[in-house]
Amino acid sequence: MNYLNHSAPIALLGLALFGVGACGQPSEQSTQAAASEATEFPDREFDPWAEPVGEEPQEETPQEETGERVYFPSPEEREAANEGQPEAGGQSNNEEANPTEEGGDSNGGAPEEGREENPQEPEPQPEPVEEEPEPPRTGVYGDYDFDDADSLLYVQVFKDESAFASGFAHNHAIRASNWEGQFSYPNGRAEDCALTVSLPVNELIVDEPQMRRRVGYDDELSQSQRNEIRGHMLAENQLNGDRFPTINFTATSCTGGEGASGRISVRGNMEIRGQSSPVTISLQYRIIEDSLYLRGELPITHAQFGFRPYRAFGGAVRNQERLVIGFDLQSNTRN
Repeated sequence: MNYLNHSAPIALLGLALFGVGACGQPSEQSTQAAASEATEFPDREFDPWAEPVGEEPQEETPQEETGERVYFPSPEEREAANEGQPEAGGQSNNEEANPTEEGGDSNGGAPEEGREENPQEPEPQPEPVEEEPEPPRTGVYGDYDFDDADSLLYVQVFKDESAFASGFAHNHAIRASNWEGQFSYPNGRAEDCALTVSLPVNELIVDEPQMRRRVGYDDELSQSQRNEIRGHMLAENQLNGDRFPTINFTATSCTGGEGASGRISVRGNMEIRGQSSPVTISLQYRIIEDSLYLRGELPITHAQFGFRPYRAFGGAVRNQERLVIGFDLQSNTRN
């Protein structure tokens, strides 16, 4: 029977899931499959990827003062300006009233050349406008926590269609449970990126009906089939859960992550069966309110981690070398 199908979110964790061993006796953990499934399958109230993320609201920027102000003369200035005004029937209302100077037109005619009109106080200079501080950067900047309550880490294992008895084999989807991850990207500098994920190998859940439907597998496996597959997966020649109880990923650098949505590339090392291999994960992300959502896939091979795909009956049933780790993560913690 072909038995590993698992995609792990953080593209790292899932790896532990696909070490399915066909040969060898099932380990003691294989009899505890039901206990591992105590972890509920994450179920979100909405799909964060269904609609595009709206634009970030822009704060209103106060308009700069132009420096132009309306001048209102004082009562004394108005009284002085009205002196010398003609009686009713005299000078037109449209003409400005100006006191006559010696030798000027006493009937309210045009002022002599060079004569000053109503003097006004100098216009006050505009007050200096303080520059607005730059708005905080928008992007995947901060500290986040992930766990299996809201996130999915899984690995898909594929049967080899060219095998003689492939019709009797299955593809598999294996989900990580009881795992935790931390992601820190405080300022957008690659060297300050930190991502760590650790998942318990013996807590992997094999071929849940919900997980199989999620990755597009229509058929369901019986509980006895799932227990057998789990035993092969944890066997010594596969994940060897007794000797290597955890799968780990540690990031070394990140690039991208600016804006409310986009892509971020994470480089780091994944450790499975005690063997480390460098990987680069390209993740799509979205920020909705205070939650960070990440999703993506990471193709890997058994050979990267020093073991061979499961095979049985002289190779008549066997798995492909290729594995795909998938992730669909949500963090509600943004510090």
